[in-house]
Amino acid sequence: MTVGPIDVTDPLVAARVVEIQRAAYAVEAALIGFDGIPPLHETAADVAALTELEWIGSHRHGTLVGIAGWSLTDDTLHIDRVAVHPDFARSGHGSALLWAIPPTQLVTVSTGRDNTPARAFYERHGFTWVGDREVVPGLLISNYQRRKALTDRLP
Repeated sequence: MTVGPIDVTDPLVAARVVEIQRAAYAVEAALIGFDGIPPLHETAADVAALTELEWIGSHRHGTLVGIAGWSLTDDTLHIDRVAVHPDFARSGHGSALLWAIPPTQLVTVSTGRDNTPARAFYERHGFTWVGDREVVPGLLISNYQRRKALTDRLP
């Protein structure tokens, strides 16, 4: 497994990101009963246009199998997405992606409240639940954060 930056403006990379996202977010959509998750419907052109995000990918034998995208504002890093193709779930790719995200004083992330595997994943990696919010009628999103102690290396 290798983890490093990916260039989503490359059409082949963007297309693979879309494949990973559609497969991974289809699982979340089934868990939370909502298929309007934005990355589930993005095209390669949409992904390529997300230049405000920093991107990394996890590779297995040279094939991109997981992605993470985030933005940094002041000293707060917001994880916009972490997705691992379901064929490679629970094989360390998600953890490796979190380890590769630069440490900051505050990291935030959100997931569907009923996505218990994702919630457990973030909690295992030191994130604390800070509350739920309703984003559309009947759909609750759980917000998490992780604060960095002065001596910590995140995650």
